[in-house]
Parts: sequence; C-alpha cells; structure tokens
Amino acid sequence: MAIPLKSWQEFKGERVYVAYNLHACRVGSTPKPGEACFTLRYKPGGKVQAHLTEISLADITPKILPGTLQAIQRKGSRQVCCYIEGTVVNPQHVKGRKVQASFNPFEGETFYLKGTEADLVHADYAIFENRTMFVVRPNRKVARAPNPTPVSTSNLVSRLKF
Repeated sequence: MAIPLKSWQEFKGERVYVAYNLHACRVGSTPKPGEACFTLRYKPGGKVQAHLTEISLADITPKILPGTLQAIQRKGSRQVCCYIEGTVVNPQHVKGRKVQASFNPFEGETFYLKGTEADLVHADYAIFENRTMFVVRPNRKVARAPNPTPVSTSNLVSRLKF
C-alpha cells in the first residue's frame, strides 16, 4: 500500500519524528515541484505515517540511531539513521532567523549547523522545506532554577530542644 502525501495540518500538536526521504529525493538530482522529501513517523524506525513536502516542528531534538549509523559507515549504504523529534506546529507561527542544519553519516555522527559546523543539540524550531532543514534559535541555553541555599545541620541541631 502506498503511503499518501499529506499535509502538516493533519498532525498539528502531535510529537513526531521527521527524516529525509532517501528514496524519493536523491541528493544531487533536480527537485521536482511538490516533491515529498520528508517522512513522518510516531517513533524512530516505526512505520512511515506520511510523506511531506514541508513541515515545521517546535522544541526539537536530533536523534541518531547509533547501530544503524555504524552499519552505514561500515558498508557505505544508504538508510535512515537519524530523525528530528518535535511537535508539529503551523509554519506561519515560526518567527526568527533561520540557520541551515544538516547531517552526513559519512562526515560525522551528529547534526550540525552549516557555516559554523557547531553540533546541533536542540532548537526552538525546525523548518523542513525544499529538501532542506532550517532551525530557529539553535542550542539555546535552557534557564535553570537557582540552587537552593544549603542549610547547615549545626544550626538546625542548636535550635532543637529536647
């Protein structure tokens, strides 16, 4: 059964995994209008739910399948070994400067930001369009709550009355 071409709207608000469609979109070939270059799954290695021409995700995290990556590097084969996990959002709501991101299993073991070559660890948004992945606000530091002031046990003991 053929997997249908779908719109991002059918998955809005869902946590999904998006990967580049290696079989439909050959790297180096001329893209066709409306070419579905991305696949959507509910879990890494799971059944492809849809082929997409574009999609935007919020709160993204890159995922690499180490065993598959090692097999690719050893054999020189082409298979899906990485995904971007995120929540599907309306692309019109994504604001900010786009930075191109990429992954090449023969050159490294992580997603990276083109231009700076910095590893991509997290981003507020990912935009998949025209065979390319862009991220918005990559590797932003997450604000952490300050450490509580340590309590001295000697002060507590002196206040206790037996």
